[in-house]
Amino acid sequence: MHNNNEQDNEMTSFSQDIPKNTKKTLNRLMKGLKQQYKKLLIVGISVLISSAAYACMPLMIGKAIDNLVNAISNFTGSESIFSMVTNAIATPVLVLVILSILNSLLTYMQQYIIASVGENLTLSLRREISKKINRLPLSYFDSHKTGEVMSKVTNDLEKVSVVMQVGFMQFITSSLTIVFTIIAMISLNPKLTILVLIFVGISAIATNFVSKLSQRYYGENFAAMDELSGKIEEVYSGNSVIKIFNQQSQVIEDVSKLNKNQFEANRKAQFVDFAIYPTIRFLGQLGFVATAIVGGIMTLNGYISLGAIQAFLQYVNQISEPVTISSYVIMSLQ
Repeated sequence: MHNNNEQDNEMTSFSQDIPKNTKKTLNRLMKGLKQQYKKLLIVGISVLISSAAYACMPLMIGKAIDNLVNAISNFTGSESIFSMVTNAIATPVLVLVILSILNSLLTYMQQYIIASVGENLTLSLRREISKKINRLPLSYFDSHKTGEVMSKVTNDLEKVSVVMQVGFMQFITSSLTIVFTIIAMISLNPKLTILVLIFVGISAIATNFVSKLSQRYYGENFAAMDELSGKIEEVYSGNSVIKIFNQQSQVIEDVSKLNKNQFEANRKAQFVDFAIYPTIRFLGQLGFVATAIVGGIMTLNGYISLGAIQAFLQYVNQISEPVTISSYVIMSLQ
């Protein structure tokens, strides 16, 4: 009976850590970001430009390869081999270098600005929570452990900051990368694009399943952390009472049990991240293999150039990873 009550408490705590209405929760988050819309606008424009530049890079590499192949095919010996190679790849390589530098500078600027946005959002949330706590009735604190409240004010808000600084940027970048990559692939070869999108769709479905599984395990991990934090706070604040009633052994046993529960929950969550996600990425790479085989046959038959198929293979990797990242970030936001 005691174990059943504990399980019920854990499930209740777990359910509280999952938003009852994800859309409403995200809308509240967006309202919190409205105060920094100018910074977010700058970030959005820079991400748009950097994603477009990133999508153009494989095209430039493919162009350089095609120019080099044509130059070798038409080589008459009237000029040196070095001059022939230089003339063939000079322009694409120069454009590639410019795009790389532009992408790097914009990425640095994005990370710098979004870090400020994340910290300011966390600060505003802390202020709102502080006001909320001062308005809460005493009955709330009777039914919630102090350590649990402290965990939500500290650990949970740090998660918000991390998601804003890392996950939010990854989501925007990944989404735009997917759009620009699909446009570039269609311009190269629509038929191969359909083949790639089929495998990407399979990977996206599997990723969605894993994201829900990961959300469940991370929710359990947060709930277990709240329980552990609450117990530790009780032990430290009531240390003298524990000694008076000679309850040291019982307290050690209780803390060890909660610590073990948190360890198990965290291990499951980490397993999803470090074991299952590589499997999802493997599914995405199947599209790369299929594209390489079909593209190689098309190249031999003259339906697509060598540089174009090389660029296409790069795009397969560019679109597979963002799909996985986008689903992962959605789970993190939840």
